[in-house]
Amino acid sequence: MTCHVVRRAGAAVVVFVLLGAITMQPRHSGANAASLHGPAPARTCKTVKKHGKKTKVCKTVNENSQATSLAAALARGGSDTARYAALLQIMKALRITVFNADSGKSIVAGSSKMPAGSEVPDVLLKTLAGQYGSHEGVSLDGLGVEVSALIVKNTLAPLTGTQTWGILQEAVKEAKAAPTAGYSLDPLLLYHLGLDDPTPIDLSSTAPAGSVQLDAVQSFLILYDLAVGLPQPTSARRANFVAADSGPCTWHGKTTNQPAKVGGSFLKAARTWVQNNPIWPSNDGIDPSDAAVIDVLSGLSGGIKSIQNAINIVAMFIIEHGLQVDTTPDTATTSRTHYGPPHATSNGDAAGKVLTFKIRVSMKDEFPDALRNCVSRVMTIPRQGVLANIPVKWSSVAYGTDDMGNGTVIGMDKYGTSTSDAQTNAGGEASFTFTPNTEVFPGMGKEVESPPGELYAQPQVESIFGPGVAKVIEYTLSGLHRTTFPWVVSYHQPRGFQFSGLSSQVHTTLGVDTTDTVTLQGHYCGSDPYGGDWQITQNTVIVSGGKTETGGGTFAWNFKTDTTAPLYGYFLELVPGPNPQMKMTTKAAPNIAPAVQTTMGPITEDKDCPDNSATSP
Repeated sequence: MTCHVVRRAGAAVVVFVLLGAITMQPRHSGANAASLHGPAPARTCKTVKKHGKKTKVCKTVNENSQATSLAAALARGGSDTARYAALLQIMKALRITVFNADSGKSIVAGSSKMPAGSEVPDVLLKTLAGQYGSHEGVSLDGLGVEVSALIVKNTLAPLTGTQTWGILQEAVKEAKAAPTAGYSLDPLLLYHLGLDDPTPIDLSSTAPAGSVQLDAVQSFLILYDLAVGLPQPTSARRANFVAADSGPCTWHGKTTNQPAKVGGSFLKAARTWVQNNPIWPSNDGIDPSDAAVIDVLSGLSGGIKSIQNAINIVAMFIIEHGLQVDTTPDTATTSRTHYGPPHATSNGDAAGKVLTFKIRVSMKDEFPDALRNCVSRVMTIPRQGVLANIPVKWSSVAYGTDDMGNGTVIGMDKYGTSTSDAQTNAGGEASFTFTPNTEVFPGMGKEVESPPGELYAQPQVESIFGPGVAKVIEYTLSGLHRTTFPWVVSYHQPRGFQFSGLSSQVHTTLGVDTTDTVTLQGHYCGSDPYGGDWQITQNTVIVSGGKTETGGGTFAWNFKTDTTAPLYGYFLELVPGPNPQMKMTTKAAPNIAPAVQTTMGPITEDKDCPDNSATSP
């Protein structure tokens, strides 16, 4: 068979770790990190003849010097062929078995003490050689999610880039302090690969995590070290979903009895680092100072065995680097709107603007059929192109669940209404539409804005890779391809409302000439004029038979429930708009003119009410 090279950052990098994991014969009952390496010095031995007798001669290896040479050889490689040869030497130094993907024969006879499933086909190294030459990088945030899939329980948030950076620095520090220990070679290789990068990265420096990009070889070495360093199954049997003992990319070569120099270095560093730098706050249910935190880093959650790690990693790499999620608008820009209807705003926000957030999910790479055949027992890789019918979760919570329904996201519901697509359409797109609230009296009050919000779009792509993979990775994808849309809603927040001088007059000629004049004024403190009882003051003047009488009183009026004033037969109504009015309608009794009278007066902001601009709706 032929396994083609896929030139995408990470997309095919760990793919072939899976191939070894699912196709080889088990050789032993399992191992843990401690059995793969220990503090003993790294030594090289050879048998020579002295005085006619065979003698074993050993010497201690300085892993820092070896890492320097190996990294330099890879950096000097001017072609994929030269870089592939340099990677073979790195695998030999780490004692990782490499085999020919077509014949299954050993190219590098690595340590027999490595876990079953850790052999690497040659096509992986050829892919890494191409990716290293293309200088494609992996962010620490992305790597943190992948590392977390191996070492973090699913109830906890994935490691951040800063936390991952701290663990890498701890690994390099320990390795530099013990340059003759076999387990130091892998971290020291990472260190010197960083220094030899066209844009040098010092893994022992205090550079900000956001500025660090690891190359494909560094990323592979970290994840490989974790995958083979975690506790192995106690049974020699492979995972149940491996249906056959032979097939594409099957290894059936040889190993040596040398001790491994990879497996557990970064797990060991993670434990040390977490002891000094608690990762999760106590409200996650774990005491940051308790040893239980360290136990979190000692194995996989949910009963997943490390024989399945490769599937976990390969699925994440394919999803992270092969899956494309495009967004509209640009997530680097905060989407802003203002309560409608259209009216003037001092900050330039378009009042009444509807915000539309959109993602488009597609498979950007066409993975070769050889690769599909290799992984077909455990996963399905979608073809290149848009992906329809992918469920999408819209949330205001980055990790965990969000109490949402009917297209509404908690947090945004205070400021407007929304609708959302539950899955991608035939074009691979899903949208979330937000319509801001409407101001009753546009432009009245102090202009304020909501706290910065975030809308998360999470395409739930697990199922398209097959049920076996979905079960393994269902919690590890929480950070992969989650798209974050920042948003802000501005609005006018009036302290309260008031009106005065609203007057009506009726006249009757039945019996004695009588003229009744009613004058109203009132106010309400609060931003919603329909939100409570207004305090209305009524003054009356009655002129009848040459005599004048005055009266009145104060009463409450609620514009949601009240229909007739208790002291007089009139009805009050709010007239919204940019120039809001209070409307009073009087319906007179028989022989009273006019029969129906309507008067209106302006509503203004009552600035004597308390300042409520710091209070959200």
